[in-house]
Amino acid sequence: MGKPVMVTVTRGLVLAVQDL
Repeated sequence: MGKPVMVTVTRGLVLAVQDL
């Protein structure tokens, strides 16, 4: 779990899906 960038990308994808 040393990839904060991946966490940010995943968070962005989840927010994008919820926005739909």
